[in-house]
Amino acid sequence: MMTSGSRRGNMSRDMRFDVIILRVVFTAFLISAGYVLHPIPGHRLFSTAAAAVTAVAIVLFEMRIRRASLKTLIGAAVGSILGIIGASHGGRGQGRLSRSLGVGRYLP
Repeated sequence: MMTSGSRRGNMSRDMRFDVIILRVVFTAFLISAGYVLHPIPGHRLFSTAAAAVTAVAIVLFEMRIRRASLKTLIGAAVGSILGIIGASHGGRGQGRLSRSLGVGRYLP
């Protein structure tokens, strides 16, 4: 007879294995995309290495986020949204001000 404690332990191992598989697939996909799409000028290995570093950084960030509390994650999401809204409003105000002062655009 299996107790619920040991059953939960098996499910967490299965889930850990699934997460590891997803991380490996994600990393392989990002590395292959870096090689095929070649976003960095120069040798293809530079693009592949940059994609590998990016994939590892994303996986490490995801591992760190898993340890964060829900309160922290909600606060980060709300802060990000408010920051984007604030930057949008600031950019609009700056654009209106520069037009009213007759300042030209810097970008073509």
